[in-house]
Amino acid sequence: MSDLTEKQLQELLEVFREEVNLLADQLDQSLEKLGEIDVGPAREEVEKESLRLAHSIKGAASSVGEGEIEQLAHKVEDLISALRTEATVDEAHQQVLQQAIREIQARSRGEDNRGRFETILASLVTCVESRACSPGEGEEQPSQSADAPSAAPKGVEQAQNVRVDATRLDHLMGFAGDLLSTAERNDARKQRLE
Repeated sequence: MSDLTEKQLQELLEVFREEVNLLADQLDQSLEKLGEIDVGPAREEVEKESLRLAHSIKGAASSVGEGEIEQLAHKVEDLISALRTEATVDEAHQQVLQQAIREIQARSRGEDNRGRFETILASLVTCVESRACSPGEGEEQPSQSADAPSAAPKGVEQAQNVRVDATRLDHLMGFAGDLLSTAERNDARKQRLE
């Protein structure tokens, strides 16, 4: 991304922030539904939707170099996959997943609390590996995200725009891929000329 102008980079990051927050809100709502549904076809659909959303966040973060958001989304994806065999998703798993979503949103806004990040990531890893979940210290700090638009009440209208937002994210990812390919070609040309 080194060949991007500062303006292009800022525009790319702004679109990323908007999309990640919308996707994270959608993921939060999907995970809430997941906790209310027992194993069966309806739950499988919600699991697929949750996995798709987590995967989209992971891919978007990867495309703009947001490694910590990518790590969190990856572990959320792993935990959702691990929970597919459980009869229900208990409150402790729900809390850890919600903490991860709030941290993804906080990091997309530029907040950087390394200790909170590491605690939440460790909680996710523990939940995936042992299926025994206990929310970490990240639970104590909802006030940082309470003022953010992402902390809106459940049922916000953004849920109705998912298809539009996913298209925008696809466009962003395509744009980022094109830019990276162009940058790599330019670097190769530059090396040949030198």
